[in-house]
Amino acid sequence: MPVLPYTDLVDEKWAEVAIETMNVDAPEGGRDPVYVDITGPCPRCLDNMSATQWLVTIAGVSPLSDEEMAAAIETLRASRIDVGRTLPAEFTVMCSCNVVHPDPKGRIGLVGCGARWRMRIENA
Repeated sequence: MPVLPYTDLVDEKWAEVAIETMNVDAPEGGRDPVYVDITGPCPRCLDNMSATQWLVTIAGVSPLSDEEMAAAIETLRASRIDVGRTLPAEFTVMCSCNVVHPDPKGRIGLVGCGARWRMRIENA
């Protein structure tokens, strides 16, 4: 099967497929996890992907790596700062498969096939 080209389009059907085919896991458990791991086949390209979605944000800082974010959350918790309710949560997920999808616009360094969809998590 040929590799799909990268896309900037959004199709609501991808969200419907993702609900049925992707796994959402809250590794730390509890009622209000600070992140969830999303794994499974991308609903567009069907290539396997894995993404971490942080449910807590820290305003006023540059984007943090997953490791830096985990350390920041740990520091907040050690200081007994309540990060608040995290669920329900709604967010955008983007394909993060490791397959190189050719870009019709010639851009380089893109990740995944470009598919984006909304997910809503009610409980962990």
